[in-house]
Amino acid sequence: MDTILYQKISDWFDSHQEEMVQDIMRLVRIPSVSDPAAAAKPFGQACRDCMDEMLLIGREHGFEA
Repeated sequence: MDTILYQKISDWFDSHQEEMVQDIMRLVRIPSVSDPAAAAKPFGQACRDCMDEMLLIGREHGFEA
């Protein structure tokens, strides 16, 4: 990999580490145990809640899905 690109990526991760930790904490707080038989899709309400939170985090970082 290009050394300059690697350094830019590494610097970005270093400067955003706390944000990434906070985003991961938001997700792991949701007890998203799969329940394939549940009415809420996919795999039950808890998994749906986790997916919705991940989509929200993505939007907060400028992504669209």
